[in-house]
Amino acid sequence: MTRTSLEIPEPVQRKALAEGRVGEAWLAGLVGTVLDLADEWGLSLGRTLAGSTDAFVAEVITADCRPAVLKVDRPGRDPSAGELGQKAHLCEIAR
Repeated sequence: MTRTSLEIPEPVQRKALAEGRVGEAWLAGLVGTVLDLADEWGLSLGRTLAGSTDAFVAEVITADCRPAVLKVDRPGRDPSAGELGQKAHLCEIAR
């Protein structure tokens, strides 16, 4: 995969930066996180969805050609999500 940048909506950036160093680290690593998830889960990345304020959300196509949405939460949204409080979700879109 050759994509090296993402369009991150301004509200998502503002809320992440309000988290301080943890949010700054999340933003700095977001491209790598999304690309790693896309590679691991066999996803083709589409456009960023602009309506979110608490997570990075993008259209994707799964390895078996089904449309879906990838969501990567901002840090601290879920205490069960690990050290940075980050969680990722893949939701397939019903046809």
